[in-house]
Amino acid sequence: MKILVLNGSPKGQNSVTLQYVKYLAKISKNHEKLRADFDVLDVGKTVYSLSKPDKLQGVLDSIASADMLLFSYPVYTFLAPSQLHKFFEILRDNHVDLSGKYVTQLTTSKKFYDVTAHRAVRDMILSLGGKYIGGYSADMDDLLKEDLRENFVEWWRYVHFQIENDIYEKADAITPHRETYIFSSTPVEKKGDKKIIVVTDNTENASLMAMVTDFVNLCPYDVEVIDLKKDGPKSGCRGCLKCAATGECVIKDGFEDLLNNKINRADAVIMAFEVTMHTVSSTFKAFFDRQFVNGHRPVTAGKPTAYLVSGSYEGESNLQMYVEAKSAVGGNMNVGVVCDESATLTDLEQLVSKLTYALENCLTPHKNFYEVGGMRIFRDMIWIMRGIMKLDYDFYKKQGLLDFPQKQRGTMLAMKFLGKVLRVKALQKKMPNMLEEGMLMPYQKLTRED
Repeated sequence: MKILVLNGSPKGQNSVTLQYVKYLAKISKNHEKLRADFDVLDVGKTVYSLSKPDKLQGVLDSIASADMLLFSYPVYTFLAPSQLHKFFEILRDNHVDLSGKYVTQLTTSKKFYDVTAHRAVRDMILSLGGKYIGGYSADMDDLLKEDLRENFVEWWRYVHFQIENDIYEKADAITPHRETYIFSSTPVEKKGDKKIIVVTDNTENASLMAMVTDFVNLCPYDVEVIDLKKDGPKSGCRGCLKCAATGECVIKDGFEDLLNNKINRADAVIMAFEVTMHTVSSTFKAFFDRQFVNGHRPVTAGKPTAYLVSGSYEGESNLQMYVEAKSAVGGNMNVGVVCDESATLTDLEQLVSKLTYALENCLTPHKNFYEVGGMRIFRDMIWIMRGIMKLDYDFYKKQGLLDFPQKQRGTMLAMKFLGKVLRVKALQKKMPNMLEEGMLMPYQKLTRED
């Protein structure tokens, strides 16, 4: 079997994820049932040169001759790197049909929203007609641990089993997007004490820009619209991690200045994007990836946000989770999403009303699993990697985010004592509801009427 590895890492051959691929290639030589020829294309590193027909044709020829495709990439901010998103868009624009080809994926990450990354790549593969087989999500150092290496190999055996039996996932039924929003508002008087920024990835989308126009007209504050294709980053994050130590990006294209001196200083940032291959476009993904210059620090926490979306958003559950989770982890109150599938002027009026309330009342989001789970992963990672991520570590320490459970010694001792008491059979018979009563006691002090 001929396997083509499409390496989506911008680091090319220096990718940690690619070492997992090399391990698969090594063991495949010694297993008759797993035997295969591996060929690697560094599409993440070279994607910006694929606009040249001669460069692209070589890639398309390799895809055509392969029996199986393996997408290999690190997870960057909830999704694949922007370079891999762009590669998928190139395949789409060139009408590449993956029908008849088995396709899977392999990622490395700290397990921070690997699920949204895998689902997005799955959906993009299926949109091109590929026979999708569930992928593998590894932690950065899983390959160095014997038990996890075996788990990795088990997955690879399972992939071969599915190929042998022609078992694969099929695309979900998606209702085509047909609606077009037409703006109909008149400008309101501006207060001038707040600054709102709208960032958009497609000013050529008339429906999206109509929603942006109505938002600008209805908003009582000054609004600036930033076209990411014109003024955004000229390339995606390189994954070099140099910014983790210095706080500065090695790419000098003006984006860092735009980010730190305009976007991060705004009172609210509104995202206006077009659903692209079931997720966000490579343009918007590069905008998010390049914000890694601020590390894992939620520097805009407390600032509200909102989303204006063009496309079949209601049918994209993974994109919805991405939008909700990204706002939550960033500590931004998401006041709503308006999509041109069914949007009316009233919807935008209500969105502006909620945004205004959030700004004037300093509204902050309540913490849910999206934020708590994500920040726990960041906390533990930064604690271990503080030598490299010193800026992150100093920020987390100052903000009290290094809130490890072992610091709660009083609660731990109380629970230990309570556990011993509850295991005494004599007390269990005399006081069967002791645990429930103990749990309710502190709440009863608050709810008791004076």
